[in-house]
Amino acid sequence: MRLNEKRLRDFAEAGSDWLFEFDRELRFSFVSGQLRQVIGIAPEYLLGRSFDDFTKRNRLASEAHLFRENKAKMMAHENWKDFTFTFVRDDGEHRKVRTSGKAFNDENGEFAGYRGNGRDITDQVNMESRLKSLIQIVETSLNEIYMFEADTLKFIHVNFGSRKNMGYSYAEFLELTPIDIKPDMTLDAFNRIVEPLRNGIEQRLIFETVHQRKDGSTYPVEVHLQLVHSGEGLAFVAVIQDITVLHNQTEALSLRDLAIAEVDTGILITDAREDDNPIVYANKAMEQMTGYTMQEMLGQNPRFLQGDDRDQPGLERIRSAIRNSVPARETLRNYRKDGSQLTVEVSISPVRDEKGNVSHFIGAQSDVTDKLHTEERLRQSQKMEAIGQLTGGIAHDFNNLLTVILGNCELLFDRVRGDKYAENLLTEAIGATETGASLTKQLLSFARQSPLQPKVLNLNNLVEDLSDMLIRSLGETIEITKKLASDLGNTLADPSQTKSALLNLVINARDAMPEGGRLTIETKNMVFAEAEATRSYGIEPGKYVRLTVSDNGVGMPANIKSRVMEPFFTTKVQDKGTGLGLSMVHGFAKQSGGHLDICSELGHGTSVNLYLPMTDASEDECAITNDERNTDIGGNRTVLVVEDDARVRKIAVARLEKLAYQVVEAESGQQALDILAKRNDIDVVFTDMIMPSGMTGAELLVQVQDLYPQIMQLITSGYAEDGGIPNAGTLWLRKPYSLAEMSKVFRQLLA
Repeated sequence: MRLNEKRLRDFAEAGSDWLFEFDRELRFSFVSGQLRQVIGIAPEYLLGRSFDDFTKRNRLASEAHLFRENKAKMMAHENWKDFTFTFVRDDGEHRKVRTSGKAFNDENGEFAGYRGNGRDITDQVNMESRLKSLIQIVETSLNEIYMFEADTLKFIHVNFGSRKNMGYSYAEFLELTPIDIKPDMTLDAFNRIVEPLRNGIEQRLIFETVHQRKDGSTYPVEVHLQLVHSGEGLAFVAVIQDITVLHNQTEALSLRDLAIAEVDTGILITDAREDDNPIVYANKAMEQMTGYTMQEMLGQNPRFLQGDDRDQPGLERIRSAIRNSVPARETLRNYRKDGSQLTVEVSISPVRDEKGNVSHFIGAQSDVTDKLHTEERLRQSQKMEAIGQLTGGIAHDFNNLLTVILGNCELLFDRVRGDKYAENLLTEAIGATETGASLTKQLLSFARQSPLQPKVLNLNNLVEDLSDMLIRSLGETIEITKKLASDLGNTLADPSQTKSALLNLVINARDAMPEGGRLTIETKNMVFAEAEATRSYGIEPGKYVRLTVSDNGVGMPANIKSRVMEPFFTTKVQDKGTGLGLSMVHGFAKQSGGHLDICSELGHGTSVNLYLPMTDASEDECAITNDERNTDIGGNRTVLVVEDDARVRKIAVARLEKLAYQVVEAESGQQALDILAKRNDIDVVFTDMIMPSGMTGAELLVQVQDLYPQIMQLITSGYAEDGGIPNAGTLWLRKPYSLAEMSKVFRQLLA
């Protein structure tokens, strides 16, 4: 008997409920130890005391009637079940208690008291209250939230905000479809809009339209639409933003039940009635965006997402909006659980209860990191376009100057032949002019305004051909290593630009090793799949050859590496760098259909990779011939030179006369036409492409072709572009040109 009694007491003490027993006078004869946690009093204190004594001073006056009703049952010796009341502890804490009691008799069949159990249900009641409050928040939100069937488009739920804003009753809405409230949209048009959701191409659609209220008034809205699985099948969930009232605020959204859980905009709900406005709800999108689970976010203020970065200007505006209970939208820096940064657009809206008091705030958060990166790339592209236009104009004038300098030097050369000192001076001047022309060509390639002259070449051969020059450029303190793939494929690229690119990369590597070091040149075949090529490099998928120049120099920090391909950006001291080297190599790579990337770490050196498309064609054979300066090929031929720049025109005339041509001059297209109308001995019209007098060289040649088809045509320009030439067979002489090049083109023209 004692053993059974001990077992029963052990069971009583081990359970989560507390057990009690009353005698026939309704006094406590047994109480289990769990009651101490509820009332904060030792159970022994209650033994011998009546239930009324136990609760009289610890109950709410508003619940007195409940105790009277339950006491009447006990006096009648009736069983009672789930008697729920509030127990006020001596420390002031309120605990919600639920009890049940069963009457028992003695061995004579007489009423002997009650045995029963009690349970602390405080946490359960609080949770139910919060859940009910959350549902009420969504239902009473002033944002419009709709759910309608995917096939019939019939509304199946509309929240209070929808009914209030539109003027329809709930029953009236159930007879409508979205088409009925969109006066500018037909059923076919709506079906076309939602088709990407139905076939799974898109997970969410955002579009603007117009809504019409019951009274006929209209207002512009932004619609956020998703297809979700409801309890009865597929349904569309639409969250509507009045962009007139909210001034284009984005995504201050709330959804009811499944809608809130499934929408891919991050949603937070905070309780404005609690200290520090704690988070009481976060949807799946918020979890995915931040890396935190909802449980980890609950109870925290949203400011924890900013980490230590709490001095952002937008944050103070958000705080001010919360203090004043008004909507707000800002762009903020947030931090994921793993510490990575993201940029978000945050919209907040207050939610008011039936008394007009702010009870909660709803926040909608969108990750705009990629959007901002795209905008930055667009700004960079526009900057490059502006630089390209500037470069093209400068190159035109510069090439005209080089033409004059080169021409005069060549003409003067014959006058001083035999004078070694003068010949050396002129040779240096001619070499400098050719270097200037090469620089101009590189600038135009960088600006993508110069058409390349691609040839089939092998990068291994190019590296070997330049080895001696590279060794001289590097000096004795730098060791050079070559790792050239034996099976390297060919590429189609401009040899001159490729050589310049390699030299640029080598010089940069040398400058990164002021105390000497090791430089490695490596070639390799590469194959890029479609996803990798597009995502990582912005190039077409396929086969490429890679040229890598690596050094073990000082390396670069991330903030420098991200800018090294910007035009005019340089880390070198004044007068030691232009900031164009890597920019020009990058421009050449892109113009050739390839890519340039950089791997570098501060203190651990740098590797620059140049990717060029592979070709199956064989390497071009480039025959080297001596320049021939035939000074007597003109015969009786007459050339009309059309050039607006007097200095360029003068040198062109002098060169042609040296080649024994008869020459006539014109400074504009109209003057040239006037001369042609008076003379019938013109064999060739040699015209500049760009002339500011109103008629371009191309326009002049159109009229020459129509009026004088027997006259040969030759065009020249300091610009790189040859677009606009009326006849595809028209020969082209690019400035600056040498006497030998002029002679060769005229022989070809008149052959």
